[in-house]
Amino acid sequence: MNVNNFIDTHGTSVTLKTLSEAAEDTTYGTMTESFSESTISAVLSFAEENDRLVRQGILNTGDMKAYVKPDQTIAEADKITFGGVDWLVVYVGVQPYKSTTAFQVVGLKKEL
Repeated sequence: MNVNNFIDTHGTSVTLKTLSEAAEDTTYGTMTESFSESTISAVLSFAEENDRLVRQGILNTGDMKAYVKPDQTIAEADKITFGGVDWLVVYVGVQPYKSTTAFQVVGLKKEL
C-alpha cells in the first residue's frame, strides 16, 4: 500500500484553512486574517516526549502532528481544524523516500 492510499484509508477528514491575507489595523493594533478553506485527509497523532519535533523544541508533548500527502500545499501560519478546534501550523517538513517525497509532517499547536 502506498502512502497516499494509507492516508486516504486511515486518515481523518480535516479542514485546512490556508492563510490568504493578513493585515494589521493601525488604529487598534489588531491583526485581521483571511483564510480559504478546503477539506483534506490527514493521519493525526499527539506529539510524545521521544518525538524528534519535541526534542528539537518545535512542539511540546500534547501538541499534534499531522501526516499529509506530498502534493498538498500547506504552510506555516495555516490552520487545521478538526473536532471543532483550530490548530496552528508551526512546522512543515517532508519525509523523503528514494528520489521523491513520501509524505509531509506537519507540526500543530492548539489555538488559544
